[in-house]
Amino acid sequence: MQERDIYEVLIAEDEAPARELITEYLLTRPELRLAGIVRSGDEALRELSSREYDLVFMDVHLPRMSGIEVIERLSR
Repeated sequence: MQERDIYEVLIAEDEAPARELITEYLLTRPELRLAGIVRSGDEALRELSSREYDLVFMDVHLPRMSGIEVIERLSR
């Protein structure tokens, strides 16, 4: 698989079982590379503001800031 065929993925999830389930799925997909995991809305906003991801698994109910608020506050 060529590098351009690999998608960088961020998981934004505060609950460990959900993070583990998503991570297990990602490990079965050679075209997806887990590039980051965050556990709160403010961490998600900081991470998404500093780096580009191709795909984000965003929990709606994150601590300190909801997933919807994160998306609304992104500048891009």
